[in-house]
Amino acid sequence: MNIANYSEFRKRRKRMLRGIATAIVASGVALGIALGCYKHIEPSIVQEPVVAQGSEQQSKTLQHYVVCLDPGHGMSNRTAGVYDPGAVYNSFREADYVLGFAQELGLLLKNKTYEVVLTRSSEHEDCPLYSRGNNALESNSNIFISLHVNAAPGSSASGPRTFYSTEHDRELAIYIQGELVRKLEQIFGNIYPSSLETRVIREPDFVVLRTTQQIPSVLVELGFVTNSFDRQYLLTKRSELEEALLTAINKYFKS
Repeated sequence: MNIANYSEFRKRRKRMLRGIATAIVASGVALGIALGCYKHIEPSIVQEPVVAQGSEQQSKTLQHYVVCLDPGHGMSNRTAGVYDPGAVYNSFREADYVLGFAQELGLLLKNKTYEVVLTRSSEHEDCPLYSRGNNALESNSNIFISLHVNAAPGSSASGPRTFYSTEHDRELAIYIQGELVRKLEQIFGNIYPSSLETRVIREPDFVVLRTTQQIPSVLVELGFVTNSFDRQYLLTKRSELEEALLTAINKYFKS
């Protein structure tokens, strides 16, 4: 055998031996798997997490907040079994108006992922004045908003007012008063030049604010039913007022 043939022979033998060795190893592994000596492991596939469009931004801004809305007055507010209508002007009754307002605002808030607690949900439901704060605290509410409509002996007093009790309530009061005024000015023009400064009022003696001092709490007077202009926007622009409060609550929680 010449050198060239010998070299070719060695290459073929090496390939043959390598093939035999591979076959032996493969059959041994297969036998080991069959006998339970080895565990067959599939190659791992790393997949990117599926993120719904916009969910990353939502996770940064949307959290679980509980908002307690208190429609003022109503059944058993001050006397058991007696309906307290609040401010009355002809057929207008404050208690009825703010109940509907709270229910509609509550739906807007729920659509924005808030949890909503109402201190009363019907005109027949007993809601004593001193129990309203307890409802907010027992439900672990983050904020408490008591909704009202104002009245005065004359017809000149007008515009929304927002009351707070302690300093940690003031920021919420400012947001609410500011958005109410801004919404009214969008609709009617610059009607309350100094409203934001003069109508955010500290009032520590309101029962509902005294009994909810553990959380930010405000009492909102949406307008004066005894003023013709206020009465007009209370009756015809209610949804806009509700949107103003929704905006204020959103801004407060994002601040």
